[in-house]
Amino acid sequence: MNNAGILTIIAVALIGILVVLVMNYQESQKSPVEKFTSSVHEMGEEIQDEIDDHTTN
Repeated sequence: MNNAGILTIIAVALIGILVVLVMNYQESQKSPVEKFTSSVHEMGEEIQDEIDDHTTN
């Protein structure tokens, strides 16, 4: 593998780490009400997915 390939892999890994850090920072900045509503929304989506899984063959 040449230097350009290694640098590309490193760049992609760094971008991925940066994205995760930004997402965690944004989550920590939410108010308690926003965190609660986000959790309720996610719970509703999970329930809907489970219903869909059990009703389709």
